[in-house]
Amino acid sequence: MRKPVPTEPTAKLPLTVEQYSSEKKLPLDYLTKEWGLKNVQRGGVCCVEQPYTRMDGEVCAPRYRYANAKQSPYNSGDHIILYGQKQLISPEGSTCILVEGESDTQTLHHSRYNVLGVPGTSMWDKCISNDPDIIDFLAFKTVIIIQEPPSLAEKAKGLDSAAKMVTKIKENLPLSTVVAVRLWEFAPKDSDGEPLYKDVSGLWIHYGGLPGFSRFMDALHIASRAAGKKGTEEVEWRKFFHTISELDQGEMKQLVKGFLPEGVTFLGSLSGVGKTWLALSLARALALQKPFLGVYEVTEQHNVLYLVPEMGSRALRSRAEKMGLPDDDRFRCQTLKDGVLALDSPQMLAAIDELKPVIFLDTAIRFTAGVEENSSSANASGLANAVFSLLRRGAPAVVCNHHSPKAAGDADFMTLENVLRGTGDFGAMCDAVWGVQHARKAGDKDYQQESSDLTRLSVRCVKPRDFEPVDPFIIQGRPHIDEVGDFRVIMAGDFNAQTAGNSDDTAKLTISRMVEENPQVSLKALMRATGRHNTTVKRLAGELELRQSDAGWIKSESSENAY
Repeated sequence: MRKPVPTEPTAKLPLTVEQYSSEKKLPLDYLTKEWGLKNVQRGGVCCVEQPYTRMDGEVCAPRYRYANAKQSPYNSGDHIILYGQKQLISPEGSTCILVEGESDTQTLHHSRYNVLGVPGTSMWDKCISNDPDIIDFLAFKTVIIIQEPPSLAEKAKGLDSAAKMVTKIKENLPLSTVVAVRLWEFAPKDSDGEPLYKDVSGLWIHYGGLPGFSRFMDALHIASRAAGKKGTEEVEWRKFFHTISELDQGEMKQLVKGFLPEGVTFLGSLSGVGKTWLALSLARALALQKPFLGVYEVTEQHNVLYLVPEMGSRALRSRAEKMGLPDDDRFRCQTLKDGVLALDSPQMLAAIDELKPVIFLDTAIRFTAGVEENSSSANASGLANAVFSLLRRGAPAVVCNHHSPKAAGDADFMTLENVLRGTGDFGAMCDAVWGVQHARKAGDKDYQQESSDLTRLSVRCVKPRDFEPVDPFIIQGRPHIDEVGDFRVIMAGDFNAQTAGNSDDTAKLTISRMVEENPQVSLKALMRATGRHNTTVKRLAGELELRQSDAGWIKSESSENAY
């Protein structure tokens, strides 16, 4: 709780970002990194500087927040604009919320809403005068105004500055659908009959911040629905709801037939299994318009943006060069060196506008900035909103790598529940989910270890939305990625490489030929040539009565005679 405010208007009380974060129940990292809040000294008093930046990146006048006051810099009238332009979640979205003040803007943005803040009820005219482009930006959108009640002082004078601002906004936005939402009308009352909250920030604090997220959302929706009913006659709702004949026609577009539909696709596996290799193979197929894994048809060429903030640039370059990925605009990437790029950043939006790329997020959870790390529901909601914005902007598909729960290692059969870690909301947002695990055989631990050593992966679709997926398949990375730059499919549907030129008999012929040509041939070379694990190579060699010695490969019955 803040201390009582002195009556003298010049007595400004200090406030720090840390205090502000605690009071508003918003994460400190979110406020400092997303909004640039910082502690500054003004006139010997600590206060919070809140930067204002246009959508085009131009820095405007900040606002300073004290414990008992807000203030703009002296003589900054020509640089006052709407707050939150740089941080807009989805500038191209059809809806934008207008609130009064910075904390309301930060709170709704934290909940992944498109929101802008008016610095004060008397500042609307100044904001649009300084930044007339904002009128064009809001044109044809549904603009929801969170209208605050008049203060006690205003009531005593018969004034209502918030209602006056709503009227002005409606006048200035004739091409927009403007709806005023009054949260306080639905708030519980205190002993004096006053609402316990009057604005968005107050509602968020009332329900305890993130732990009360669902109740916060419920309260917002109740007030919004009521406002919608009041303004139904003036809202052109048919622009936002479609008849069947207005919807797009045709089957779901397939970028890779039976594997990658348009929309959102997740690849889920335990850490270290090989999903990044698989994702790079998919990126290679799209960028070069070559059959995925040499088998599955790529319908057309697509540029790729591959974002992998957990991998160093040297490691990614090594993999990319090994797989023959193109070194041009068909494949662009970011790595650990670049950090995590905000998915709504100007750079990302510009890249989508020009390249129309398929976007890979590896791993997806790293792109949920400003959300509590341990809140899987909030993570899923934040990621879904960000990914859907990329699709609306023009990306044909977004591929997300995601970890499986630890229990997946013991599962005999892959399902949606054991392929994606966290809430079921991750699965709900997807058009396709593919589970990836080391190939295994019941009761055969050696085979599973061999799969780990050879990056032999079992891949199965655990969620296809409105398309027929390809049959489950098994692929092998070693030695094929080193030799030909991609996985080899060793089992898919009725096809089985073990019975199609890669049987034990074929492998034994390869071993026999190579040993005859060079008795000192290494075990590793035989593994690469046969695509088998070292234990399997030794077993097959044993069946040929061969064993390895210091002198090379020799016949078992006579360790004296080299083969």
